[in-house]
Amino acid sequence: MKIVISHGSGGIGPAELRTRDFFVDAGYEVELLDFFTPHGIEILRWGNSGRENDSDITFKEMFDVDFPEGPLVHIGFSIGGFLGLCHSDKFVKNYLFYPGVQGFTQEMLERDYRNTTVFLSSKDGGKYKYDNFHKKVENRPETATLVGGHHAFMITDIDVKIDMVTYGNNYGDLMTDEEFNELRPNYEITSYRYDVVGTRVAHLKYNSEFSMLYLNLIKEQLDHDFPSIRKRK
Repeated sequence: MKIVISHGSGGIGPAELRTRDFFVDAGYEVELLDFFTPHGIEILRWGNSGRENDSDITFKEMFDVDFPEGPLVHIGFSIGGFLGLCHSDKFVKNYLFYPGVQGFTQEMLERDYRNTTVFLSSKDGGKYKYDNFHKKVENRPETATLVGGHHAFMITDIDVKIDMVTYGNNYGDLMTDEEFNELRPNYEITSYRYDVVGTRVAHLKYNSEFSMLYLNLIKEQLDHDFPSIRKRK
């Protein structure tokens, strides 16, 4: 069994590397999934300016990654959490930190997410999109909310505020398969199809206490559920 880690909008960075090192030190095999580099993407920005990184690649194409063979435990951060929802049926355990839900299909709502645990933050302005998904799913993920926490609380030493675009119509909500398959990180296309309804301030802020708490919680669950793989040696 192997742990695979999916990165957030900044690509592989402190949260992913720290999580990898934590589980490697605990004796697990860990692989980082880089779904940006194959498509020439370095970082995704979500404001209405500085969108030089706009891409014509769809999320469906971006998330079409080659997972390692065998049983997998997945840990996803932000947009990597969205990947985790899209591919939840491929994992025995699926841990998602503040997933950046961009939309979902009826098939996703009918899936069984009881293998999935979601960690949210009460001060995450984008939390409502996951909450909307959660309330419509019958077999819901187990969900915990960090009271007073912000988006990106797993990223070491981060403390920044970003103006985020918010879109209208059914963006981030239930979509047809065709709409969902055309989702892409492209402001020009997305703003045309869904309309810009405003902006919100996203506060990205690290929380060292809760970062370690949740890493240890995941480790304890894996050690309990899969005792034979606690150590590779």
